[in-house]
Amino acid sequence: MGNMIKIASVMVMTALLISGNSFTSNGETDPDHAQMMEISCQSCHKNINVDISQSHAECTHCGCINHFDG
Repeated sequence: MGNMIKIASVMVMTALLISGNSFTSNGETDPDHAQMMEISCQSCHKNINVDISQSHAECTHCGCINHFDG
């Protein structure tokens, strides 16, 4: 069950990243359109809230850099 949730989360993140709705003309993320999502850290597996419109996020628990590749 836990793996299905992780797979679904990655699929949603990928779809949102591909849509690119939150990017400005210079490629940076517009802070007014942050796409926050709770994900499981790739290293310690604890849940963290991240802006998935970014390409990566640091885990607040273990410091691991989680990458979101589409």
